[in-house]
Amino acid sequence: MRHRLAQIAAMLLPVSTLAAPAAAHAQETTVGDSLARELVEVILSGDQFERMLDGMVGNAVQAYTAQFAAVEWETEAERAEFARLLRESEQRYSYRLREFYQDSLDLQSLTYRISVPLYAKYFSEQELRELLTFYATPVGQKVIVRLPELLTESMRETMGAITAPLTEFAQRTIEQEAQTVMAGMEKFRKTKKIPTR
Repeated sequence: MRHRLAQIAAMLLPVSTLAAPAAAHAQETTVGDSLARELVEVILSGDQFERMLDGMVGNAVQAYTAQFAAVEWETEAERAEFARLLRESEQRYSYRLREFYQDSLDLQSLTYRISVPLYAKYFSEQELRELLTFYATPVGQKVIVRLPELLTESMRETMGAITAPLTEFAQRTIEQEAQTVMAGMEKFRKTKKIPTR
């Protein structure tokens, strides 16, 4: 039974720490949709998409590297070599992740497909026009430039603050739930007289 608990926990832990929103959006058909697309184009104009991508990759690389934080080595030579190898790994991971976002996911198109309907959903046509006017101002342009940095830094600090407690909670909760499920299965087997292995 303990072996099965370990198998269940190993399968569920990665799932419990990921958020994978799925969205299917209809084609643009209204003035609001067109205004929303125009707004997303303004927000992601110039190098803004690249900066957003840089932030996403940076956060992911930081999370990747954090997985190795607990690794300890006996000698200074081992620690130095591990640090060198980890830096090389970070560079490869960063390159591969950026390539995955751009090529496999087509993140820029995905961003449009998700963002345009959301802006159209949550803002009226008049509000979208006002946002477009705002983003044409110097302060609006500053928001466009600084928002990716603000969101990246905010996400990095938030993830830094919640990763350890969330991981501990997920491990503890998954183990408890796995025990409850397995106890239920044992009870079921006894009542149905199914032999245990």
